[in-house]
Amino acid sequence: MRRLLPLLIIAILTHLLILAFFGYAASQPGGSGLGLAFAVIWLPAVFIATAVASIVLAIVRRRELFRKGMTQWTILTLLFCTPLPLLAVAIQFKPTTWSPSSAYHPRNGKIYKVGSWNYSSSKQPRYLVQYFIADSLDYATQGEAAFKKDSTWTYFTKHGDTLKVEKYQSGQLLYSKQYVKD
Repeated sequence: MRRLLPLLIIAILTHLLILAFFGYAASQPGGSGLGLAFAVIWLPAVFIATAVASIVLAIVRRRELFRKGMTQWTILTLLFCTPLPLLAVAIQFKPTTWSPSSAYHPRNGKIYKVGSWNYSSSKQPRYLVQYFIADSLDYATQGEAAFKKDSTWTYFTKHGDTLKVEKYQSGQLLYSKQYVKD
């Protein structure tokens, strides 16, 4: 097993580096392009470098790594040098909701934002419909931070029942009522 240690170190460092890049890209504001840079540049670059390093190492040490009894462990270790284990974990822990988009409607010096969150694996697509309002001048200087919660927010269960209703006005919660448990 000590013969596989360099390949294991390469695999572990690769996945830690990818997680660090992902964490950094996910922490940046939307529209910065870092999410796209992660998917198109960083992820392929790291895994191509890992593939080259692990293949060169496997070829150089092939007599040790691919002898009887070691072949299956070598192949399994080489598999961990690919993005497949990270992809399997990402699929396993995928969140149940996602936000497809938001719509902006300017009117009378105000900007209204409507967003909806949808269940990703259910026949009932909608989870939450949310409304925000911002003054046009505030939005020009503060961006997304200028938006305040507004109107009635309705939460739904995966079966389409109303889970909760919240009423907001200018960022203040006026009332909240729970209907059913999720």
